[in-house]
Amino acid sequence: MRLNKLLVILAMALAVFTACEKEDKPPVVPSLLAPENNAEIEDIMFGDICFDISDESSAGVTYTLHADTIYPPQKRIREFRESEIYTNDFKAGKKYYWRILATSSSGLVDSSEIRTFTTPKSTSASWDSYNMSLRTWAHYFEQKGFTKINGDIEVSKEELDKNNYKDYSFLSNLEEIDFLIIENGVEDLSFLKKLQKINTGLYIKGADEIENLDFFESLEEVNGNLSIINNRKLSDLTILDKVEGDISGFEYWVDSEQFVSTNLPKILQSCTELNNLWISDFNGVINDLNMLSNLEVVHGDVEIDANNIDGLKKLNKIGGNASFRPLKSTTISDLNNLTTIGGDLDFLYSSLVSLDGLNNLKSVGGFLWIKENKALRTLDGLNNLETIGGELSIVNNNTLMSLAGLENLTECTYLAIWSNDFLDDYCPLYKLFTSGKLIYNNISVRNNKDSEADERILDNVINNCNN
Repeated sequence: MRLNKLLVILAMALAVFTACEKEDKPPVVPSLLAPENNAEIEDIMFGDICFDISDESSAGVTYTLHADTIYPPQKRIREFRESEIYTNDFKAGKKYYWRILATSSSGLVDSSEIRTFTTPKSTSASWDSYNMSLRTWAHYFEQKGFTKINGDIEVSKEELDKNNYKDYSFLSNLEEIDFLIIENGVEDLSFLKKLQKINTGLYIKGADEIENLDFFESLEEVNGNLSIINNRKLSDLTILDKVEGDISGFEYWVDSEQFVSTNLPKILQSCTELNNLWISDFNGVINDLNMLSNLEVVHGDVEIDANNIDGLKKLNKIGGNASFRPLKSTTISDLNNLTTIGGDLDFLYSSLVSLDGLNNLKSVGGFLWIKENKALRTLDGLNNLETIGGELSIVNNNTLMSLAGLENLTECTYLAIWSNDFLDDYCPLYKLFTSGKLIYNNISVRNNKDSEADERILDNVINNCNN
């Protein structure tokens, strides 16, 4: 009997000892898979540390990632129970020590080996690569101190309101960006004071709060499109005179009458070709276009509404449409190297007396419209123009007396000559009317000086104008 009791006591003691021994066993630490020791991380935006729990006895164990710039790492990053962890809580250009601590349900702790990795010194982020809110981006920029954005960013009150965010101060370390858009409603742009380089374009439109661009105090280079459009208080662009770069397109709409800058930015001096050129200055602020004196080719459209177009002496080809509206100048002599316009050409509401300066223009690929020019007397200057790919429209030029200048024109698809009160000389159209390339039904002449002559224009020119 006593022996049996002793055996029972021994069995119970052994069970308790075994249970305690099992419970107090340290947790199994997972093997570390990535990053490898001494690794260099390429992308800290979403840089990851990955580890694997390979032992079934890990059930109930809690794992904690510790990473720090000091040895041994003390900073607790995250707690988890999964087999992988992804984190981006690291700054650029730093060497980190890291390890995993495993904690059992009874509180026993064991540590993995300690490894190191280095984050890249390049502090750039691809703004367009991830679909995240402005608030999320602000968190990453403030945390990591990014200085470069690979992509576009729109600075506007609308963007702030949409994301329920207060300002763009999180970009205060920004030094480089691909494309920068500044629109209305953002009064404080001081966060751009460290910006040094714009890679593909600068677009400032309707930013009625800004009077100058002094927030670009560190800007050294702008490439791509430069667009400054309808900013009502903006009157000083002089800070752009120190900026260099390769401009591929230029849009400039002056919307202020109190302008300090009366010349175009000096960055345009090096331009020999542009994709587009658009200058709208109905307030007559800009003195001339001499900053474009080296421009030879515009591949797309040209539209100029300004006091004059002086300065385009080397321009020889326009691939798209062209519109010239000198507001004060009576001549366009600086266009005397222009030979080809691929699209439409128009002279509307100008102060021109003649078209002298276009003497080398040979072809217009689209329409030629000459309308509402209050001082134009002849079309001298178009003397070498041979072909017009579309319509020739000469309408409402109140002082036009002769079509002199069109003597060499042989082709257009439609001819409209309307409401030119003093026009009665059509003889310069002789080559056009005898070329066989303009059919009678595509001629419309009416309400000029002599209505009867208008009706007989074809016969009169063919029979009476062959010199």
